[in-house]
Amino acid sequence: MGKLIAGIILFVIVFFVAMNTQMITDQTTTWVSGHAKDPSAPTALFWAGWWANILGDNQNAEKLFWALYKQYPTDSEHVCEGLLDIADTRSQGAAKMSAVDYCNIVIQEYPSEQKWLEKAQKLKEQVKLNVQ
Repeated sequence: MGKLIAGIILFVIVFFVAMNTQMITDQTTTWVSGHAKDPSAPTALFWAGWWANILGDNQNAEKLFWALYKQYPTDSEHVCEGLLDIADTRSQGAAKMSAVDYCNIVIQEYPSEQKWLEKAQKLKEQVKLNVQ
């Protein structure tokens, strides 16, 4: 019986932590600011942003993806995916035209990332058509 209760408590704690995107965002940004030169810092920002995005916390996802872009612009694969996640989220809301701005960053600053370049161009055209 004790193991069952301990298991339930552990599950609740893990569930609470995993669903608390603000805490994850705060912990990630704090860790990254203290370990800015650590090679896993951009990956930590990306995955925390990805998790926030999956859970529908667009504000924290955008904060993390934007920090990734500003602090680690050469991590092009993660940066492009993060910026396009922001653009995609914005394209579905009231801030449609700002989505174009994020697409333009990918198009102009990461032209060698063919996969993301094509997605950015496609999303940009889609947003422009939906705004008209």
